[in-house]
Amino acid sequence: MKSSGVSFEKETEALTKRVLDFFERVRYAYLSAKENPKEYGKKWKNTVKSIRENFDGLGKSLENFLNF
Repeated sequence: MKSSGVSFEKETEALTKRVLDFFERVRYAYLSAKENPKEYGKKWKNTVKSIRENFDGLGKSLENFLNF
């Protein structure tokens, strides 16, 4: 069955939105903590923790996928 590009385009748009939202969240937390560490430092620490939880294993997963 031939597939149109519509599904692919929608998935790409969703991924793009996720990446942009992630970037903006990290950017906001970093710049806020840099400007006022006492007030926003905890938010930055939580953001870094979230990044580590979500992406630390990504390199190993990609390596396994590419070696498959």
